[in-house]
Amino acid sequence: MEIIFVSSDKTEGEFLEYFSEMPFLALPFSDRATKAALSQALDVEGIPTLAVLKRDGTVVNTDGTSLVSSSPNDFPWPAKALSALDEVSGSLFGCNVA
Repeated sequence: MEIIFVSSDKTEGEFLEYFSEMPFLALPFSDRATKAALSQALDVEGIPTLAVLKRDGTVVNTDGTSLVSSSPNDFPWPAKALSALDEVSGSLFGCNVA
């Protein structure tokens, strides 16, 4: 499993400070277009949001944040069938990550 941080910070400085404490990959802060597309495609309404996706970009669950807290042993937290991220320009897995 790979975790990719997608920042909703207001500035690159805030992003760098917060991300410096994380052990995983991140979408570059400068890639605001992909961040916006992902937020829209995953219906992000608040932070933090944890979405679980398959390798092919198919959404498994968009409520991972509460599921991690309430049901950590039920990973990968399957949900009812959800659509793939076909409408996101580019593929999440084709994005440059730092």
